Amino acid sequence: MRITVIGTGGIGGPYGASLAKAGADVTFVARGAHLAAMRENGLRIEGDRGETIIRPALATRRYRGYWHRRCRSIIHWDCGDA
Repeated sequence: MRITVIGTGGIGGPYGASLAKAGADVTFVARGAHLAAMRENGLRIEGDRGETIIRPALATRRYRGYWHRRCRSIIHWDCGDA
C-alpha cells in the first residue's frame, strides 16, 4: 500500500514511521532542515516505545504521485501549501 504523510512532524513522523516499519510504502513530505536531515540520515523516532529508524526514508518537498492513502498532519496555517 502506498501512503503519503504530508507534514512529517511530531504527529506525522511517528505515525508514518510505524506504517513504514509495518511494511507500507510511505512517502514523507517535509520542508527545510527537516527534509534535508531525513534525506541525509533517514527518519529517526525516539519515544516511550523505544527507537525507530527508517533508513532510507523517501522524503520529498512535494508529492504529486499516486497513493492509496494520504495522512495530512499539518498546522492550520500551512494548509494552503499542502
